[in-house]
Amino acid sequence: MIKVKNPDPIFLEGNEHAILLLHTFTGTVRDVKQLGYYLHEQGYTVLIPSYPGHGLPIQDFVKYDIDNWWQTVEDSFLKLRGQYNNISLIGVSLGGLFSLKLAEKYDVNQIIVMSVPMKKDPEGIKYRLKQFAPRMHKVISSEPFPESNYHLIDNYTGASKFVDYIKDIMNNLSKINSSTIILYGDRDDMSYHDSAQFIYNSIQSKKFIDHYANAGHLMTVSKDKEKLYTDILHFLRQDN
Repeated sequence: MIKVKNPDPIFLEGNEHAILLLHTFTGTVRDVKQLGYYLHEQGYTVLIPSYPGHGLPIQDFVKYDIDNWWQTVEDSFLKLRGQYNNISLIGVSLGGLFSLKLAEKYDVNQIIVMSVPMKKDPEGIKYRLKQFAPRMHKVISSEPFPESNYHLIDNYTGASKFVDYIKDIMNNLSKINSSTIILYGDRDDMSYHDSAQFIYNSIQSKKFIDHYANAGHLMTVSKDKEKLYTDILHFLRQDN
């Protein structure tokens, strides 16, 4: 079995406008790396934190939950806030949830969120892990995926905690004062279209909503990624 470690965070120093770029649930910094480098080339400082357990086998992943991931995100934000004058947030799915939560708690310049769920249930989260776990296992081992590892997922208490986090974030969207853009892909599950509209309707600050015909859930690596990147850059520049 190949030994793997949690992917390293990515920090790209640029100007005084820093961007905290946040990846998905069961994803890694690689999901948003290309967008991060693109924005850095435009002059921005970019920090992409790596959530504990992500990019690791399921037996290591389940040692962590959303409290650990949030702590990493909040620590990363506070690190930027101590050094840079302007901070914007960009997040995909779970990263989008964290972006909204940060904006409910702190003042930030702008928020760009993609593919954000307005609700989940524990079984749905466990199903996602049951898809992720065998794929990750194939990366590191030629042995069959141990059936016993499915029990780790069935007993994962972090799923219920994740659900409660989403509820809390959705209940506090009116606290957001920052300009916000909400994006979704037409090829994603319809629930994410509904979520985008719910978030748009709930936020009281300046806001925009848009969608991409050729994008699925992971918008940052979709066929529409080039248009997405330029639209994000336009928003960052025009709304600053």
